[in-house]
Amino acid sequence: MIIKKDLIVETSIKILAQKGYFNTTTKMISEKASIAVGTIYTYFKTKESILDYIFLKEYKKRVEYLKSLQKLTCSHTEKFNLFLDFHFHELESDQDLGIVLVQESINPELQHLQGVKNFAHQLPVFFKEILDDALQVGEIRELNTAVTARIIFSTIRGTVLSIKSSKEDCDLESVKQELKSFISHAINKY
Repeated sequence: MIIKKDLIVETSIKILAQKGYFNTTTKMISEKASIAVGTIYTYFKTKESILDYIFLKEYKKRVEYLKSLQKLTCSHTEKFNLFLDFHFHELESDQDLGIVLVQESINPELQHLQGVKNFAHQLPVFFKEILDDALQVGEIRELNTAVTARIIFSTIRGTVLSIKSSKEDCDLESVKQELKSFISHAINKY
């Protein structure tokens, strides 16, 4: 049973990355996965619920990682760097998933899905908590942590979207390093 559910999710990600949410159908997913359309509905009520599942799963992965970072005794800038290492590793290990996470998380018609909401609105809350802690111990300059957390999240997402949608061959490692430097310069004391 789990194998078919995983097959549906993996196939959906591939098609969603190529076609986008609105141009993807359950029929396309079933054909590419070589399963009946009814099999999809055994695991997911709608195409929307497949996407929601994908986002919830990826959100939970990132939350678990961010929670583990909160327990570390390193600098808060290093925590952002570690998160970027983790996030980019995830995106590199499944580039189609990266495309889906970025392009569908900015889709205004999907903002009602719990997984999309969590991914797009709750992850910045964790960034804010890291910034709040850094501000409290005097590690960073005075700033509005809520706004800065949103800026950091949007910068990461926008940068990944720009790179994923460009046809240029881009070194993700150098992009990650530039993001680390950008965030560090934006929040650290002068």
